[in-house]
Amino acid sequence: MDYENPVKFFSSEENLNVIRQFHAGLHFVETPDASGKSDQFVTLGLKEILYSIQSNAKEYDERCQANIKWIGKEFISALRNYSENKKEGKDKLRSIFVMAYRFLCELDFSMPGDLNMDLGRIILQINDHLDEFEPREKSAIIYANFTMPVNIAKKIINHDNIQNVKQFNNLIAQAETKKEEWTKELDKRGNEVKLLSDKLDEYKTAFNFVGLYDGFRKLADDKNKEKFWLFLSLIAIGLVVISPLISEVAYILLNQDAIAKHKDIIVYAALPMVTFELILIYFFRIILFNYKSVKALLVQIELRKTLCQFIQNYSDYSKNIKEKDASSLEKFENLIFSGLITNEDNLPSTFDGIEQLTKLVKSVK
Repeated sequence: MDYENPVKFFSSEENLNVIRQFHAGLHFVETPDASGKSDQFVTLGLKEILYSIQSNAKEYDERCQANIKWIGKEFISALRNYSENKKEGKDKLRSIFVMAYRFLCELDFSMPGDLNMDLGRIILQINDHLDEFEPREKSAIIYANFTMPVNIAKKIINHDNIQNVKQFNNLIAQAETKKEEWTKELDKRGNEVKLLSDKLDEYKTAFNFVGLYDGFRKLADDKNKEKFWLFLSLIAIGLVVISPLISEVAYILLNQDAIAKHKDIIVYAALPMVTFELILIYFFRIILFNYKSVKALLVQIELRKTLCQFIQNYSDYSKNIKEKDASSLEKFENLIFSGLITNEDNLPSTFDGIEQLTKLVKSVK
């Protein structure tokens, strides 16, 4: 029994022709038979039901699936083989009426509205004509009125689609439970994500300062190397400066007699030596100044490295604190982001040594 995909029964051309032929050949018999039973109600009712079937064959197919399955073939066979001339013709007619009545009752049970007046009258008046039927037929009519709707309803209730609806309701309840669980889980995960996001922000800020610190560290490494080579240069040029003086003193002490004989020549020979010494002293001053400048730069770099280790969450902190006092971090920012001072003003001029040498030459002349 499938109301979604009904079997094409009454609307099939073959069965519909059988119903039409039977309906056309059905005659009224107004006089009662030997038992006193009249077929007038049966004939009128059957003609009305068959006419309704012809006019609404598709609707009967859709709404009478139970009886089509149970008695459909038997009903068409009875219509096809019926003959009024046979002795049992009247009994067959009542049997056909009972089967047609079952289709009518199922239609009334399954359709959303009410039957038309003529068909509804048949259902209302059936109890007045029960005596015209045999006991077996009476039972069939009572079955059609009371038991058959229950059986049809039972089959509908236990149909797979209805069970699916019940399961769907259970699934909805389960889905609501799952939804609550997922909502709680999502809230929990959301809080965890927020915590992770806050941590990442902290790490990002820390990483920014680590990057700044690393830049200062690399700069400090370069300056330390430069300091080392300047220190070696300082020692080297210092040795070069004092070595001629030591040599001259040693030579004078060891060769005093020879020096006394060539005193004038030694005076003139000393002039280039003095000039060379002054030039060496000038370069010594330049290297010494650069050495001191590098040391000063290293002090400033170390200070900035210390500040980078001290300050965390600077961007958030500065935003909040500047809302209260715009100049609160000004000194820190001026220091951390300012250039490195090398005291270039104190660097000796390139021509300072030449001017001194010129003065010396003039005095000698």
